Amino acid sequence: MPLFEEDEVQGILVIRGGAIGALRLAFPKVRIDVKGDAKRLCLARHPTYVDAIVGAERLDVHPLFSLEPPTSRKLAGYPGRFHLIISYLPASDTTFTDSLKRHCPGQAIS
Repeated sequence: MPLFEEDEVQGILVIRGGAIGALRLAFPKVRIDVKGDAKRLCLARHPTYVDAIVGAERLDVHPLFSLEPPTSRKLAGYPGRFHLIISYLPASDTTFTDSLKRHCPGQAIS
């Protein structure tokens, strides 16, 4: 059973690209942004896969690795636009994912 039905999801944010083609197949009409190293995400640039690539330097997420992140409006507002956040960042604990969950109206998965 799918995590979401397509009509329930308004936007997906992927942190560090992976499985982009599979996401597009599952959610053909949903906005998909990928955040990461823009130079390394050249394959995702194809408009069939993603709608936007957000360079790592444009949105500094390091405060989200803190237990009580002092997030800016910009940082807090951006994840709040997505109903599903998928993070491929390696994490030894749940701090980053828990921080994302505080800002995401849907689900944040790590």
